[in-house]
Amino acid sequence: EVAGAAALLLSQNGSLVPSQIATLLKESAVNISDPGQGSGRLDVHNAVVRLVGDTTAAPAPPTPSYQQFVAFAYANSGGTVPVILDQTYPHGVPVSSTGTFRIADVAVSAEGTYKIAVWADTNGDGVVDAGDYFGVTSATCSATAACSGANSIVVHQISSTGYVLP
Repeated sequence: EVAGAAALLLSQNGSLVPSQIATLLKESAVNISDPGQGSGRLDVHNAVVRLVGDTTAAPAPPTPSYQQFVAFAYANSGGTVPVILDQTYPHGVPVSSTGTFRIADVAVSAEGTYKIAVWADTNGDGVVDAGDYFGVTSATCSATAACSGANSIVVHQISSTGYVLP
């Protein structure tokens, strides 16, 4: 990926030297808050925009399809990484192409109450953060009754950093 990005930058400006390309790629990378990942996630569009001085906004990414979402139960409100309570699907239940899902394997004896959410982790970092799509039940669920709020989940794109689970 990096070699292809460098080639694209050189196609825009053939006089770039390796140190200029490296700086441009580092400064245009998306910070994913993982020190083990160097400068972050490569963002070739941002690098080209910086190089050519383009000030127009990038087109918005398309809304994910249902198959990119998982549904799950969680109880750790206030966090950014959901602790999924589903026993059979510890990474969430895949949402069907019609947008339906079934959560039936939540061990609530230790948790008491929980919420049901759907999530498309668009950058794959395991954190509910800017760019992701997330929706949650408005009501808290419990083991003593069906979770009626699951039918009314509305999904929104997270637009800012610092989002915490409701």
